[in-house]
Amino acid sequence: PKLTRLYLENESAPAYMSFEPAFHLEDPEDNAQSWANSGDATHLMQISRGDGMITVITDADLWKAHSIGNYDNAWLLWYLTQGSEVTMVLQTEHDNLPSLLLRNFPQALLALALLIAFGLWHVGLREGPLQKPASLARRQLTEHLRASAEFLRRRTGQQTLIKSLQQDVLRRARQVHPGFEQLVVAEQWQVLSRLTRQPTSAISDALRPRPAQRLSHSEFTRQVAHLQTLRNAL
Repeated sequence: PKLTRLYLENESAPAYMSFEPAFHLEDPEDNAQSWANSGDATHLMQISRGDGMITVITDADLWKAHSIGNYDNAWLLWYLTQGSEVTMVLQTEHDNLPSLLLRNFPQALLALALLIAFGLWHVGLREGPLQKPASLARRQLTEHLRASAEFLRRRTGQQTLIKSLQQDVLRRARQVHPGFEQLVVAEQWQVLSRLTRQPTSAISDALRPRPAQRLSHSEFTRQVAHLQTLRNAL
């Protein structure tokens, strides 16, 4: 099925040629007077033009040294060239798509380039007032507190770390306020609020016993940062 068959008048058997099976010729206007086909494709066509005949083939590899001796490849070359002058055209060069567009539609390409450039410029524009960068000192403190919380959590666990920080805050409060340990809890919170300049609600939230369940990462970081802030303020 891969061999191409050419039938001639007054011949009972076709000639067989080994064209490349992957190639195929099309004749959409039905101009060919004769042709040769394989099982899946057309590999040779002949079209009359004026006083001559144009022969079109899919490829000429069958006439190279490694193939010309196979089947009827050499006979086909003799048959096409006998008694006449023949011009063989190989490896014709064609302009690629960018070259054709540039030659035929330069204005359209220029307009497209300008449109793309305008779109990129528009997307790159900032909208609204510029936001001032965050204070370096504030950012460094926040990053330090978060890093410290994460390091201690990994080494000691959430509950152990929070309880240790709470005890540290109370120990410092006893050092700066004599008789602190003799006060009831509500009075201790009021003293801490005055010493740290934090509202009583924030003091109670930081020092009240924590539930046994594991806190989320954000809640744990917030709690540790709050306790460290209280400790550093004493």
